[in-house]
Amino acid sequence: MDLITPAVNETPPTALPLAPSVTGRKLIVQKYGGSSLATPRHIRLAAQRIKSVKAAGHDVVAVVSAMGRMT
Repeated sequence: MDLITPAVNETPPTALPLAPSVTGRKLIVQKYGGSSLATPRHIRLAAQRIKSVKAAGHDVVAVVSAMGRMT
């Protein structure tokens, strides 16, 4: 069996249904880490990007990992 073609008796995975939006707004997920958080200026720029997406009327999830040269 190769990785592309499923076995005959194998059923494909079922996708979970998307949950309805509680707010009716688009959910934007942003991830920041490494060089995008390397300096105080970069941190402020990331915060401004998050704030601008929220101000545009979207829900935002911001995932923040280690700052540059910290891992």
